Amino acid sequence: MVRLVVEGAIYHVYGRGNNKFKIFHVGYDYAKYKRNLVKYKSQYLFKLYSYAMLPNHLHLLIEPKLPGDLSKIMQSLNLSYAKWHNKRYDCVGHVWQGRYGDRVIKNDQNLISCMAYIENNPVKAGLVEDPGAYKWSSCHERFHNMKDSLIDFHPTYLALGESDQERKRIYYSYISS
Repeated sequence: MVRLVVEGAIYHVYGRGNNKFKIFHVGYDYAKYKRNLVKYKSQYLFKLYSYAMLPNHLHLLIEPKLPGDLSKIMQSLNLSYAKWHNKRYDCVGHVWQGRYGDRVIKNDQNLISCMAYIENNPVKAGLVEDPGAYKWSSCHERFHNMKDSLIDFHPTYLALGESDQERKRIYYSYISS
């Protein structure tokens, strides 16, 4: 199946563990995938606006620097993690359920809605009551002013308010609605 490649596009990318099995078992697994995000973000220079890593799936909101880079980014991320995962847990076979899925974000409202969907995913999965409390998502970084933040701030997000506090308050209303 041919993937839609759009210059300057932002993609909501998602992947699930094979047979809906866990891909992240303990904190060290999440941290490993996050380190891979840092590594490949540096290599491919993509922007990451939102993410959530849940036990059996993940969501990323990515803007590749070059139109054809999304497949390279995801192949690098998922292949390197799968090899590491299989070695760590002494297993073989597929970690991911098929290829990653993606959809193009079409406008600013869709971008904010997608960010909110991704960052509220741990709440909907019953992992936490407050999205900012989930350590393995961009919401945690966004609301706790992490020093070494992995996320980028899209101009649409920055335009939500004059100050960081106002932006967070307005954005939080999107998440909690």
